[in-house]
Amino acid sequence: MILNQNKLSELNEIAIPIFAKFLTRIETELFLDVKINCVYDSYADSVELHKIDIRNPLYNFHEFGIAVDLNVIKDGRTYRKNDIIDDWCRTGVPQLAKDMNIRWGGLFSGYPDCVHFDLANYFGGNIFEVLNKFINLANGNFNESNKLDLSKLFVS
Repeated sequence: MILNQNKLSELNEIAIPIFAKFLTRIETELFLDVKINCVYDSYADSVELHKIDIRNPLYNFHEFGIAVDLNVIKDGRTYRKNDIIDDWCRTGVPQLAKDMNIRWGGLFSGYPDCVHFDLANYFGGNIFEVLNKFINLANGNFNESNKLDLSKLFVS
C-alpha cells in the first residue's frame, strides 16, 4: 500500500511518472508498503531546517519538485531517516532506486538521509546545475547548455 500517494501531485510534472513507477515497483516487486512524507519544500522551509541542523542544505531538490522523502514498511517495521544504512539496503529500495537512476540520500557523505530520493542524476547531479537550468528555462532561454536531457526520464 502506498500511503499519501496524493502527495505525488506536488512534484514537478516531469518527476511524477518516474516516482509513480518507483513507488509501484517498491510495492509490487519488493512487497513493501510506502509512506510518502515530503515532496515539495520551499526555500523558506529549507532555511528553517538549516537553522535546526546546519547539515540540512539551503538549496535542495525538494524545492524543484524532483525529490521525495519516504518511509518503507516491512513486517511492521518502519524504516526511517536515521536508521542504519545497511538495514535500508537489505530492503532492496536503494538498489531499485539505483536501477532507475534515482539518487538515494543514504549515500550522502557526511549526512546520510536514508528517506531521501531525488532525480539529481537526470540533471548532472549538482543542485546549482538544476537551479541554473530551471531559471534559464523559466526565463525562456532555451539553448543546448541548459537543455534538460529528457531521454533519461524514460526508464524501462
